[in-house]
Amino acid sequence: CRKRFSYAHEYAHALLDRDLKVTYTSRDNAKSLVESRANAFAAAFLMPKKGVETALADLDKGKPSKFLFSTYDVAGDIGTEGERRTPPGSQRLSVKDAAYLAMYFDVSYEVSCYRLRSLGYVNQAELDTLIERKDAGSTFLRLAGGCAQKEQKGATNGVGTHIVSQLLPLII
Repeated sequence: CRKRFSYAHEYAHALLDRDLKVTYTSRDNAKSLVESRANAFAAAFLMPKKGVETALADLDKGKPSKFLFSTYDVAGDIGTEGERRTPPGSQRLSVKDAAYLAMYFDVSYEVSCYRLRSLGYVNQAELDTLIERKDAGSTFLRLAGGCAQKEQKGATNGVGTHIVSQLLPLII
């Protein structure tokens, strides 16, 4: 996962920073606009907005808490409006959800969390909570055969990770 992110980060530099002197990222320049832009590009490249929307829809998450809808009453020849609300807290993203997205997009748990923040699915306090619980997220990834396990073992365990990624949220 780290290599994939680094490749996407460097690809951003190749596309956007051709006129700049080649440098390496260090603690001194990590917060620079050039490096921040490359990180944002890498996250968006690996976790595109529409893909995240689709993955969250598969989890039945990421929707507004209130839906307004209109219907047509044929008998009365009038339109009516209604409202549907999701159960309280059902749209809140959990550690498991962030880890599932990390596995789905083959990125680290932290990249998944920060991408959810940049897309507005979590606020800063929720991001802080997700990051505080990164050990639980890494455990989920390890159980599911995601990046954390691949990096430890060097390869998958032979089980189709796509199927595991679909089944694991149902049993945890």
